[in-house]
Amino acid sequence: LKGYGYSDKPADGKYSQKDIREFLIHFMDALRINKAVLIGHSWGGGIAMDLALSCPERFEKVVLIDSTGYKLKFSPLKWLLKIPPLGQFVLTFFDEKAVGRILKHWVFFNPSLVTGEEIQGCINPYYIKGATLAALEIHKINFNMEDRIKYLSHPTLIIWEKEDKFLNVEMSKKFERDIKNSTLKIIEDCGHNPQEEKPEEVKPKEFTKRVAYEFNKKRKEAIQSLKTYLRLLHYVRPYWYLALLVLILSSFSSFTSILPTQITGVAINQIWKA
Repeated sequence: LKGYGYSDKPADGKYSQKDIREFLIHFMDALRINKAVLIGHSWGGGIAMDLALSCPERFEKVVLIDSTGYKLKFSPLKWLLKIPPLGQFVLTFFDEKAVGRILKHWVFFNPSLVTGEEIQGCINPYYIKGATLAALEIHKINFNMEDRIKYLSHPTLIIWEKEDKFLNVEMSKKFERDIKNSTLKIIEDCGHNPQEEKPEEVKPKEFTKRVAYEFNKKRKEAIQSLKTYLRLLHYVRPYWYLALLVLILSSFSSFTSILPTQITGVAINQIWKA
């Protein structure tokens, strides 16, 4: 996603909700993905819902994991981050110790999972050129879509963690209430990032089965194509030298162009009869 992790972070100022939506649709078009299943975590959930609501025909299902979408309580820190000079100043305090404390006390339910590697994984993307400005631009997005959520008609799986301190588990009940075609799954003893803390609970079995099915389907198609090719090769094999000779003659167009048309035609005809 533009501006996140190790993705590009151009200083073009195009990080609004509309900009990100258009970027993702163009990304799908470039990869020729006509329809997809959307999975969004935290802010990504807000982006996923905006996409599904704005371009419903492009998506089959939606998965929301500890998603934004409703109005949140006022946060002085988030307010400061929206003011460019102050926001840049605040981010300078997010060193390894500060990030480690946030992960242990706010993000993870099990603090023993917060290793040095985990902390570095959160910090390193911010060393990339343009990361700070991109983060501040994204913070300006208003993910409050309370008046739109009820119009989400796609089959939706809502996954929430009981010990999420960022987005209280009670918020999941609002999503379940407002999204008519939805299913709610609560994960016990887990914080805001289930994909890291309890990945086995988040990985959908049906998705895994579908990937295996598609892989086997493609494999069978490839084997069938190979068999067809081999059968064709079997029938053509007795005449391979003729095919090779015609190929050589056609590749030397400058040679054939100096021959009289009638002589060339007779030669090829004799080769075919042979």
